[in-house]
Amino acid sequence: MNEGYNNNELIANDNGNSINIPDNGSSPDSNANLSEEFFPNKPRKNKNAILIVIIALLLLSNFNFTGFFSFITNKTIYLEENINDCSSLSLKASNGSIKVKGYDGDNIKLNISYKGRLFLKKNDIEFKFKKDGEVASLDYEKSKISGLSLEAEIPYDKLSSISLSSSNGRIELEDLNILETIIETSNASVYIDQWTGENLFVETSNGKVELTDFLGDKVEVKTSNGAINSKIKDFKENKEYDYIFKTSNGSIQIDLPKTNKVGYKINGKTSNSAINYDLENFITENNSNSKELIGKTSNYEDYNTKVNIEVKTSNASIIID
Repeated sequence: MNEGYNNNELIANDNGNSINIPDNGSSPDSNANLSEEFFPNKPRKNKNAILIVIIALLLLSNFNFTGFFSFITNKTIYLEENINDCSSLSLKASNGSIKVKGYDGDNIKLNISYKGRLFLKKNDIEFKFKKDGEVASLDYEKSKISGLSLEAEIPYDKLSSISLSSSNGRIELEDLNILETIIETSNASVYIDQWTGENLFVETSNGKVELTDFLGDKVEVKTSNGAINSKIKDFKENKEYDYIFKTSNGSIQIDLPKTNKVGYKINGKTSNSAINYDLENFITENNSNSKELIGKTSNYEDYNTKVNIEVKTSNASIIID
């Protein structure tokens, strides 16, 4: 063995001639060493995670960027307008609720709670009342809104019609005397109390409908996967009333006023449950059974006040009392 042999060098044989191969150090043996020695600019996972957390916290805290933009705008504003020159009112919400209450006055008083879309400029949403002929409505740029709820006080008996619509939000109506009312929403409940008028139309889905102390000439209520509960005021003499209540997978209960000299005609149907009723002198037709009720009271043709009721559901009971 040669005296100058270095333990850190390898010796190869080339036809009897020795070749020294220098040692350049140990080769990388881990992914960590690869990242640090060969890719020094590669970002680390923990830095990415910290950045994600910071962004999430800013979004949740409505962070104001340089005082000019806001990631998410949550705000409530108040509007008041005289609508004596209008006979109709239309209010529309989005992913929010509507609550309307009547009062003795001339103006509409409106509280608007809204959520703006991401990176919306501050004060970049304008709300105002728009009057188109005799119809008043709330006007705003819907593309800038991701959620809107309304709470209004309106004249008790000075409008001839009102339309309320929303999505994914409940609607409440209280203390109004108005000829025509239309209420439409989805995935939410509807509550009506102390309403009087001629025509009432209510439609929702996946929510219950409750009506108390109300009276209308023509009333139609529709929902799905929700119950319908109604309590009707005393009927007026010499009038004919038409009521339609329809749902699915939800019960229906109708509390009738204890008014004398009223003739009733009923067409009711359910499935997988029963119909219960408490009406004096009610005569059923031959095809009626526990799940289907068709008939009328014996005095229906004689009385000047007539009430026609159509009621249908499935997988739930019907109670008429």
